[in-house]
Amino acid sequence: MWSASVLAVYAAALFQGAVSTPIHPHHPHQFPSTEQWPAPVVGKPLEQQLPGEELQDILSQVSRDNIEATIRKLASFGTRHTLSSQTDPNRGIGAARTWLTARFQEAADASEGRMTVDWNSFIKYPGDNERIIFPVNITTVVATLKGSEDPDRLYVTGGHYDSRNSDPIDYQGDAPGAVDDASGVAVSLELARIFAHYKPRSTIVFTAFAVASNAWTEMTVRLIYRLDRYSRGGDHRPFLEAGYTGVRFVQPNEDYTQQHQNVTVRNGKQYGDLVEWLDFEYNTRAAKVVASTMWSLANAPGVPTNVGINTTASDNFSQFRWTAPEGLPVQGYEILYRETNEAHWTNVIDVGNVTWYNLTSATIHKDNVIFGVRSVAEGGYKSPAVLPFPFGCSRNC
Repeated sequence: MWSASVLAVYAAALFQGAVSTPIHPHHPHQFPSTEQWPAPVVGKPLEQQLPGEELQDILSQVSRDNIEATIRKLASFGTRHTLSSQTDPNRGIGAARTWLTARFQEAADASEGRMTVDWNSFIKYPGDNERIIFPVNITTVVATLKGSEDPDRLYVTGGHYDSRNSDPIDYQGDAPGAVDDASGVAVSLELARIFAHYKPRSTIVFTAFAVASNAWTEMTVRLIYRLDRYSRGGDHRPFLEAGYTGVRFVQPNEDYTQQHQNVTVRNGKQYGDLVEWLDFEYNTRAAKVVASTMWSLANAPGVPTNVGINTTASDNFSQFRWTAPEGLPVQGYEILYRETNEAHWTNVIDVGNVTWYNLTSATIHKDNVIFGVRSVAEGGYKSPAVLPFPFGCSRNC
């Protein structure tokens, strides 16, 4: 109660002061005019960018039937547990891996040599992880579509093809893993099939990861600033831990009776990760979101580097500087900003093809908003925005 009362008193004092004229009867300074708030817009409101002709063509090819068929096929292997059979032609992770490799290779065969398919394999030994109870070969299937202009810059998409049930070391019982994560692998495979016919400027890698479960658009997308569900680990986590940006697309409300569960009926309720739980239209829309993201990033320039903002000057200006990215040519740069309580960028300032900029707005400046700088390429493709770090320099740095 005391804290609330104090806050109320201060708030009242603040509002009383805002409508008074001089600060002190004999003091020449006055409060800033309320006409300056809300702050005037600098630049222009950020508008949604519609997909270009090539991306529209890609999105039109995403097949619900293909995605469903892949999920059903992966679930048909019974289990894809990391420790399950690697030699049985019909059941286990080995059979699933062989089938996936053949499907990725079919996509590569249509790419005129731009896509290659490889295995990334290693031996995992007991002791490294409590869920590995004997030495096992772990293989990720990798389909790489080489970029036409900046092949050394890679964007990776994928899902994990291993599965599990209630017991994390039960490698013999059924674990169809339809949702977790045959659905993610199906998206990766479908996009590999489509993208193989195109020439992205940067490299795109389509993967079917192993050992995720057993070791560690017409939709609304909500960004959650958290690594993963509590007590969980996703396929994107190793990328984040290695210093790369990683994002996981996941449904907002998970049903845990349908995930990491033995296939059984208890008290009249079906448990287990079964195909019947899938919404294939949802999967198809998710595939289009991923396709749009990968194509847009792969054709955009790299992010500007060494992005900084001068915080030593005692003024209302915002002085930026940055270094041009290597790789794809840059047509110009944009400074984005948003209010400090906004989750998304709201406004954009086109600053041209320069590597420094002095924003002289008295209301939109470094103390009041969050800024970001991004690169822009021919065709309007834009890199992710980079937040500036403080630096000190002369006014025209």
